[in-house]
Amino acid sequence: MPVALPDTDVDQSHFIGRIMRLYLYRRKKDAGLTMKRDIENEEDIKQLVDTFYDHVNTDDMLGPVFNDFAKTDWAHHLPVMYSFWSSVLFGSMAYKGQPFPKHMPLPIGREHFARWILLFVSTVDELYEGNKAEEIKLKAKSIAQVFQMRLGLIDYQAI
Repeated sequence: MPVALPDTDVDQSHFIGRIMRLYLYRRKKDAGLTMKRDIENEEDIKQLVDTFYDHVNTDDMLGPVFNDFAKTDWAHHLPVMYSFWSSVLFGSMAYKGQPFPKHMPLPIGREHFARWILLFVSTVDELYEGNKAEEIKLKAKSIAQVFQMRLGLIDYQAI
């Protein structure tokens, strides 16, 4: 049965790229070449979040936003992020907050979102591979786009 491609060239290239990544992953898996495993449980989410925020804390652009401006209480923030990403990826419904309003007062622009995505995707790639790893990267990019639209940083019609 043929697969229907999305309408725009951008959507099609994204769709085709995703299909190719999944195909290559399965080929490597079938050949026994995969070294990393997929994101499978809450402990994996915790490892991902902890590693990601370790990278954020040492980043010249994002570190000051979290530590100097927002004065993030990491002991409180990290468990909230475990719940958030568990809810996003596994549908656990553990997260009960509203993430967007907390970002409104932050001194952030498109470049901050680009760096956030770069660090998040590279952290996922550093630790995991597989369908859930691909899914969480796509969801992170989508969340970043929505936040940028709501902050007026990008025009939703340009997407």
